[in-house]
Amino acid sequence: MGQAEKHNQAEALIFQAERWWLQVAFDFGMQFARDRRRRIEGLVQELRDHLEQSDERGIDIAQAKLQDELYDLNHEAYLEGGM
Repeated sequence: MGQAEKHNQAEALIFQAERWWLQVAFDFGMQFARDRRRRIEGLVQELRDHLEQSDERGIDIAQAKLQDELYDLNHEAYLEGGM
């Protein structure tokens, strides 16, 4: 995978994370998974920082961590009431 493609995928994941979090907040309220939201916001910023620095390894790591957090958020929302 080329650098441009990797960066595009990372940007798409950031967009997906922000959109998903807004949907969860809308459906369950801002207090739902508050700690997870902070972790997701931190990981989004970390991923943005690595993108700005063109740190390919950092992008890979931050992207994997963000995907894991989104998976956990999705699971938590499903258990809370289904999405």
